[in-house]
Amino acid sequence: VLETLDHSLSCTPGHTLELKWPNDVLLDGRKVAGILCERHLPASDTDHHASAPPLPAPTPSFVLEATGSPAPAHASLVVGIGVNLNCSLPDIGPDTRFPATSLRHATGRHSDLQAFIVRCAQRVEAHFHDLSRAGLTPDLVDHVRARLAFLEQSVTLRTAEQTFTGTVAGLSRHGELLVRLGTELKALDAGEVFGLSPLEATGAR
Repeated sequence: VLETLDHSLSCTPGHTLELKWPNDVLLDGRKVAGILCERHLPASDTDHHASAPPLPAPTPSFVLEATGSPAPAHASLVVGIGVNLNCSLPDIGPDTRFPATSLRHATGRHSDLQAFIVRCAQRVEAHFHDLSRAGLTPDLVDHVRARLAFLEQSVTLRTAEQTFTGTVAGLSRHGELLVRLGTELKALDAGEVFGLSPLEATGAR
């Protein structure tokens, strides 16, 4: 998704795209895209996954339609990608959790929706095949780390159990977020990351 946005911004230099772990893309510090993943389990598996009820059978994605591959009968992952392309900031509305923006607001240009979908689907499919073949390689982790938002900055981290402040130190080889808490290095596999205001960041240091 970030690479597709990179392409869309190629004619408008001066913008910054970053990955906000675990599933958002930031444009100039504001959320421009988000990804949500949900498991889809066959009926025969539901007895073994009581805590994760099966989702309705998903409509084949654009990638599956483009490649002609049938929808899998085994457990699968439904990936939803949302990108703010041509909306204005009033259309997006206020977001109290994280400020948002759109590609149109940043560039002043209208984007071709169909062309964006095709390009994004092609990049997602290419990375999916690479990941299926080689797994989460050190090169891929380094590639993501290079675009990681808040790297070496103090942030607020919110998990299901607690909210705390730490410094983003990078990614583990499994893709977990590494957070420095004093002399301790903590690996998170789920949660939300929020940047601190300058005053909060000074207090955190």
